[in-house]
Amino acid sequence: MFHRTYIGPNGDRIELSISLGDNTNIAGPSECSAHIALTGTAVDYEFDVIGVDCIQAFENALAVLHSVEEKEQLSLPGD
Repeated sequence: MFHRTYIGPNGDRIELSISLGDNTNIAGPSECSAHIALTGTAVDYEFDVIGVDCIQAFENALAVLHSVEEKEQLSLPGD
């Protein structure tokens, strides 16, 4: 599992977690899911992304996370 704490544009604290799920059968038996959850006062996202394996699922989750970071103007503490 991957965990990170962000600071929102209003100074609020936002918690992120990414966890890998089990293999799933969407287009074949090898797909894997990654669950993303961002929670805070003004932010609440929770969804799953899929990859052909766990590594790609995690990479896809990080790509989605990057878009959310920009949209919500999130920064790491000390930035």
